[in-house]
Amino acid sequence: MFCKNCGEELNNNQVVCVKCGMKVGNGTKYCLKCGAETEKKFNEDMYRYAEHVSVPPTAMDYYYVCPVCGMTEFQDEDFIKASAQTKSETAFCRNCGNEMNRNQYVCLACGVKAGDGNKFCQNCGKPINENAYVCVNCGVVVSDSSSAFTSKLGSKKHQPKKKLPKEDKTLMAIVAFLLGGIGIHNFMMGENKKGVLKIICLLTYIGAIITAISVIYDFIKILTDDYVIDPNAWF
Repeated sequence: MFCKNCGEELNNNQVVCVKCGMKVGNGTKYCLKCGAETEKKFNEDMYRYAEHVSVPPTAMDYYYVCPVCGMTEFQDEDFIKASAQTKSETAFCRNCGNEMNRNQYVCLACGVKAGDGNKFCQNCGKPINENAYVCVNCGVVVSDSSSAFTSKLGSKKHQPKKKLPKEDKTLMAIVAFLLGGIGIHNFMMGENKKGVLKIICLLTYIGAIITAISVIYDFIKILTDDYVIDPNAWF
């Protein structure tokens, strides 16, 4: 398998070309199968019978043929749209400021996905404030404040799971054994929902039994290093 942008030979498991930074499958210069340079052909039949005959040919009206193996490929529509939206071929990594091609999938200097990061302007490459909405050097918008605000809210609602650190194992086991019935160990690990639910369940006989079973379950999980902290879960 070869990179369609630079012709570099690729491993079958690769998703990005480490030579040019393009996502595997994007590009039109080389054959994906054998790596030979492709020839651009105009799809006359498709264009002739199209409903918009009066419209000039677009990138979608062309295809590429490998003169060596005969493989025929059409451009990826999403790749064409992304290329058409860029006014310049040059961009910069928002994480390290390295110059890169606008069609690159990752930065070859730091390995971060193109567009991720908040340290540099993607248009001019100058350092920016991490909370900046516009680059003060070139005036280009570098982030969507509404999206950023939404993502912050979402991060609070959906906190990631993580395994209980081994250094906290003994303390959490003791707390769960002594005060697990009122969910103190859950509160200490940030599992407020579980803690509140345990307290509520204590108000009924059946609920108290369920709480006792839950505490025993947590205690065993903690002792066996299998306890996963989940701030979003109720049980």
